[in-house]
Amino acid sequence: MPAGSDAGMDGDRIGRVAGVGSVALALGSTLLATLLSPAFTWSGNALSDLGVAWTAAGTTGTVVLFDGGLVLGGLAGLAFARFLVHSAPDALHRLAGASFGVTSASMGAVGLFPMGSALHAPVAIVFFLGISATLALAGVGALRRGVIGYGASSVGLAAGNLGVWVAWALAGGPAAVGLAVPEIGGSIALSTWVLVTARRWPPGR
Repeated sequence: MPAGSDAGMDGDRIGRVAGVGSVALALGSTLLATLLSPAFTWSGNALSDLGVAWTAAGTTGTVVLFDGGLVLGGLAGLAFARFLVHSAPDALHRLAGASFGVTSASMGAVGLFPMGSALHAPVAIVFFLGISATLALAGVGALRRGVIGYGASSVGLAAGNLGVWVAWALAGGPAAVGLAVPEIGGSIALSTWVLVTARRWPPGR
């Protein structure tokens, strides 16, 4: 087998592992921080409360876990995004990969600019909008190539992310339930897509 083929296979494997790693780092550290927090509740908090020590839910440990996990997960996500773009079968899938790169960068920025920072809200908004944009692009691209299962599930997860936010707002927003609920819903949608995509990319191969 040519040396270039070996290098390509190694790069492919590294890219897929980076995707799984981004989920383990970001989602795993976030969930662990919720368990270690002395006062965090899903009904009353935002996940970002874990990223600052001046809230009742935040401690030095939760700050390191939450902010650090997002930054490291974002870096791993950028490596996965590079893999997605370079192995994409067409322009729409390359756009999905680039969108995932922006989404990963904004996730890392949430950790770099914790709650109370001027940039915290803007980068968080970009992250959660980026989830649906990325998944919808990948899903539509797959459907156009006739990959129905992957395409439909990607579009469904994109719609689910938006649906959770709409339902949360219609239910009364933070007055009814904590911001952490739609936040974790979107994070789980993205994580599910990443784990499936790490095995199935490029769709229809």
